Amino acid sequence: IILNIGRGLVGWIFLLLRLLSLGNISPILVSSVLLVRGNKFLGIDRADGLGISLPGGIVKWSESSVNAVKRETFEETHLKIKLTQLLGVFDSHEGGAGLNSTHVVYLGKIVSGKIAASFEGKPRWYPINIFPKDNPYLGKIMERYRHWKQGDNL
Repeated sequence: IILNIGRGLVGWIFLLLRLLSLGNISPILVSSVLLVRGNKFLGIDRADGLGISLPGGIVKWSESSVNAVKRETFEETHLKIKLTQLLGVFDSHEGGAGLNSTHVVYLGKIVSGKIAASFEGKPRWYPINIFPKDNPYLGKIMERYRHWKQGDNL
């Protein structure tokens, strides 16, 4: 049986945890930010080959989702940000390691810093209207953003 667990060691570790917990493992909590400038958004071209993602990452045990996204964004882009509002909460079974995850996604603004790459990937500005075929999750976030921009209720 070939299991779709994604790539890398993380996938194997979580597969083992799922097996040991008889499938009763909680989703991973992830916090991300959508930074928009004109008709572009800041995305991370991931170094692990898993495509484009928003700045952000896994929330540590001892931190809030707000602190996590600020920390992760700085680590990935060298930018300090201010969160302006919650865009939405998204559940995903399509994560890179085949994990169940809950993503808290904020809208934000850049406060300071000069954009720079990290070992996790290269940040760059992408057209807001792209919906990567290899990342339907990002498409859901962009769809929510379009509705928000048009004044629709979230």
